[in-house]
Amino acid sequence: MDFYDLLTTSEKARKLLPELGFQKSVKSVEIKPKELDSAYQPDAIVFCSGKTEKENKKIARAPVDVLLDPVVHYRRTIDTALMQIAKDNEVAIGISLQNVLGTKKFRKAGLLKQYRLLVKLCQKVGTRIVLTSGAGNEFQVRSPEQLIAFGKTLGLTRDQAKWSLSKIPKALIERKELGGLK
Repeated sequence: MDFYDLLTTSEKARKLLPELGFQKSVKSVEIKPKELDSAYQPDAIVFCSGKTEKENKKIARAPVDVLLDPVVHYRRTIDTALMQIAKDNEVAIGISLQNVLGTKKFRKAGLLKQYRLLVKLCQKVGTRIVLTSGAGNEFQVRSPEQLIAFGKTLGLTRDQAKWSLSKIPKALIERKELGGLK
């Protein structure tokens, strides 16, 4: 099974991916919600992250590939309507391990609780989930097995976690190569 880590922003980190068991490095771009008007990029997987429910819904309607980390530790920013919008617009929900690792102390528990709720909502509606390391440098890169374990912690089965690292990212890549999502 081929694994893909779609959000690795450092060039040094991208070079480590094949050594850890990932298929290949994929060009990805993380944009801010203010940049949604120019979000479409035919040669890259586009990620965008919102911090409010309104921002997340706007992102889910935009020409992005992945709505990244749509939760915050202290309040609910997701609902079934958002998941349905994302599904209808073929926007996957991205969950970054680095977002959890970079969170301090008690906030981590709140964030994990929100991620578990996110996974349940995605499963209920049928929205696709993509797991990523979110590595900003070579020391933050994680292996596929570590990301699978992270997915299991959030409530995914082992097979679902594997799909979120293989089949779903591959489908996003193939869609870009075929010129989809404009």
